[in-house]
Amino acid sequence: MPGFAPDAERYRAAKIALRDRLLADRRSMTASDRQSASASLQAALLALVRAQQQGSLSTGPRGLRQPTGERLGVDAIREASLVIVPAVAVDRSGVRLGRGGGSYDRVLARLDRVTLTVALLYDGELVESVPAEPHDRTVQAAITPSLGLSPSRTSEWTN
Repeated sequence: MPGFAPDAERYRAAKIALRDRLLADRRSMTASDRQSASASLQAALLALVRAQQQGSLSTGPRGLRQPTGERLGVDAIREASLVIVPAVAVDRSGVRLGRGGGSYDRVLARLDRVTLTVALLYDGELVESVPAEPHDRTVQAAITPSLGLSPSRTSEWTN
């Protein structure tokens, strides 16, 4: 296919293998382990959101907290001071591995470098290396149940 880097298939295969392994690890977690991890993630995330003062929040679909008020559209993300993204893995330089659809990479591409971007992970998903392709976007930090908020080495923000 035109436009693909020579190593694109190798990177893609490596990402698929890593994603498959980590998702299998998630599926093998007991309900109790998942519940405990979720409680830790929620506590760390709540502390971060409170520190960022994102305004008034209400309970949305599936129990998620979301801002109140009118929906602002896709370009409003540029005004955010904090963006939380899901991930399957993040490496120590902030490279994020998602589910493979590219939606969050497109969102992250709209942001400037002052927006704090944080991925939520289970323990064991903050890894040494994630294969990266040119379209992949990095995050500045990750939250895990055991480590809490952990900035990446390339991060430019401070607590």
